[in-house]
Amino acid sequence: MERLLPARQTYDWGSTTAVPGFLGTEPDGEPWAELWFGAHPAGPTRLASGPT
Repeated sequence: MERLLPARQTYDWGSTTAVPGFLGTEPDGEPWAELWFGAHPAGPTRLASGPT
């Protein structure tokens, strides 16, 4: 099993604390709006272990 790293999308309407809090990570001040899990060209999911 591999750990997936989603593509993070930041938009003005995002929250600076909600998504990082849900993930158990430290907020970085950016407005996190979405996490993309998939193969979208603008934000593909990556493997935590690095490229394959």
